[in-house]
Amino acid sequence: MSGIKQTGYHLLRRTGHPKALFFILTAALLASLLAGCATANSLDYDYTPDAGTAIIKISDILEQPSNFQGKEVVLKGKIGSQCRTGCWFYLNDGSGEIYVDLAPSNLAIPQKRGATVVVLGEVIQKSGHIYIIGKRLGF
Repeated sequence: MSGIKQTGYHLLRRTGHPKALFFILTAALLASLLAGCATANSLDYDYTPDAGTAIIKISDILEQPSNFQGKEVVLKGKIGSQCRTGCWFYLNDGSGEIYVDLAPSNLAIPQKRGATVVVLGEVIQKSGHIYIIGKRLGF
C-alpha cells in the first residue's frame, strides 16, 4: 500500500485507532469553518463616506435595480437578521430591507443586530434577487 493514498478509513483500519479518524475529521471540519467567513483588518469597519456622498435609499434600489446594477452605493440603516458567523446581514433603512453579503470581500462582523451601520457596497441583481456585496462598513 506504499503507493496508494491513505484515507482516514484506511488509517483507521490499519492502526485500529479511532483517534486517528477523529483527528482527521476534526481537522477537516475546522478547515471548512475557517474558510467560510474570514475577517478583514479593522480599516474595513471604520468607513465614513466623504462629505457630500449621497446615501441611497434601499427602496430606490429595489424599485429601480437596473439603475444601480454593478454600481457602488452607500447605504445607512440598522442591522436586522445576521449570519451567526457575521458574513451576511439584512439592512433596513426604514424605506426597505436588503441583503448584504460580506463573504465575497472576506469580511465578517461580530453580532451587531440593531446597530446602525454605513455600508459601501456593489448592487447585484442576479436570478431575480437584488442584494449588496458589502466592501466597507462603518459603525
